[in-house]
Amino acid sequence: MISTILVSFLFILIVFRRKIFPWLLLFFANRLMKNFQEKVQEAQQKPPKESKAKPANKMGEYIDYEEID
Repeated sequence: MISTILVSFLFILIVFRRKIFPWLLLFFANRLMKNFQEKVQEAQQKPPKESKAKPANKMGEYIDYEEID
């Protein structure tokens, strides 16, 4: 009885490994590629963000360290 269950379990495991696993792997790989391509297309369709240029006249204060001594 137990040997029959073990043999059937082994058979199912072998069938899963040889027939079903490659199909599942291919399915999920294609799904991942499709999602990646959609995100790339979305990124290309969005207009690039305009960088806010800071005015050049807003500079930091210059400190002459030789005069501090």
